[in-house]
Amino acid sequence: MGKPGRGRSRGEIALANWLITDAAVVTMDDHGAVLPRADLLIEDTDIRGLWPSGTRPAEVRAGQRIAAEGMVVMPGLINAHTHCAMTLLRGYADDMPLMPWLKERIWPFEMKLKPEDVYWGSLLGIAEMIRGLSLIHISEPTRP
Repeated sequence: MGKPGRGRSRGEIALANWLITDAAVVTMDDHGAVLPRADLLIEDTDIRGLWPSGTRPAEVRAGQRIAAEGMVVMPGLINAHTHCAMTLLRGYADDMPLMPWLKERIWPFEMKLKPEDVYWGSLLGIAEMIRGLSLIHISEPTRP
């Protein structure tokens, strides 16, 4: 992928370059390091630089800057097991033990769902995951 605005093919999204300053950065390195105050340079989809705050070279610049003091920069989360459409049933008889809840409430209700119900419930679940920083999800099927 080329630099933003240069050499892009038709339909390709131009991504801005970003400099995030003064953030707590969760590095995900082998040691689980968290930098309490750091600057992070992102070009297109790549991390190009990471420096403790105050040590970034003066020549480092970016098109967009985010002052992130008091904020955390971390990788997006992965939801490895979800039933997106079932967001429609959140709170429904949730005071019951698991197996009676499934057998007496959830499974009978699920059998009455129509494809459009599954569609809208899934859309709601996906929107909630994006808002909550889940970038990847693996959804289990729901019987319409």
